[in-house]
Amino acid sequence: MIIFPNESRPDLAVGLTRQAVVGSAKILSPLIFPHWGVAEKGGSFTAAQRIEGSATSDRAHNVALTGTQKASTEIEYTITKLEDRATLDEADIKNHGGEEPAKAAGALQSARTVIFAVEAVSAAAVFDATAYAAAETIDADEPWKEIADAARGVKYYGEPHLFCSESWLSTFVSIEKVAENLLSLFGDRIIVDVLGQVDTVLRAVGQVFGVKGIHVGDDDAWDVSGKTDAAAVVAIRPEAAANPIGTVKAQPSYGIGPMFLPDPANPETFLEIDTAFVPTTKVNAVDATAYYKPTVINSDGHKLVKLPASES
Repeated sequence: MIIFPNESRPDLAVGLTRQAVVGSAKILSPLIFPHWGVAEKGGSFTAAQRIEGSATSDRAHNVALTGTQKASTEIEYTITKLEDRATLDEADIKNHGGEEPAKAAGALQSARTVIFAVEAVSAAAVFDATAYAAAETIDADEPWKEIADAARGVKYYGEPHLFCSESWLSTFVSIEKVAENLLSLFGDRIIVDVLGQVDTVLRAVGQVFGVKGIHVGDDDAWDVSGKTDAAAVVAIRPEAAANPIGTVKAQPSYGIGPMFLPDPANPETFLEIDTAFVPTTKVNAVDATAYYKPTVINSDGHKLVKLPASES
């Protein structure tokens, strides 16, 4: 009988994020809440809030120059543990071609569930009740207006981008005025390319509608129950990908994603993969775990828009 040892397998965790997500939908959480590796599973940090003030014009000689101090706030976070288990019996191990391939397959299975749990808690933070209640409804005759208005409303906190589910995007481009506008600007293939989520096309189309880009998440996470008619315009700061905590301390930003890293030597690997044998059921297991908390710093950095009633 094959018995998996109880051990951590960081080597199996490397690259799982890319492998576990299939299809054209993307992982959105690191864009909206840049993943910030932390050494503790809870704590606090200071971050910049909206900066008020104005420049001085034609200051007279020997008159003091008044400055503007960057407003900061203390943000507390408590990281959530997200985990799943894949089990394999003797037949599974043989079908996969041996112990190591079976472990890799189990890691892929459990990791996918955890990755989508990370996406789901991020989506829940974006599509919050307050923002949903305040969301503007898209006018079917001017479907770009509310998106552009939302983009202007959040741009203080970074570049405005549109985030939506696969289903929302499909419904949006089926609105008559949207389809007409896209076809007239981009030609006959545009609808296919948009639904196929071609990156260059989504960036170009996004600019037409007043945002820097369009990002589409898998329905499993981003088609949020009770809010399926909504999409989010969120301000993001691209530089935060390389320096999350430094960016939110220096510039007012929408959010950050504190993430406890199981292996500090591999900051790109936020998943913890462990193997085990379960004696009560006599099966082997491969567990995936992530520790993550999407944290909103400035809620004014996002706004929601809703589909017209006839389209939702």
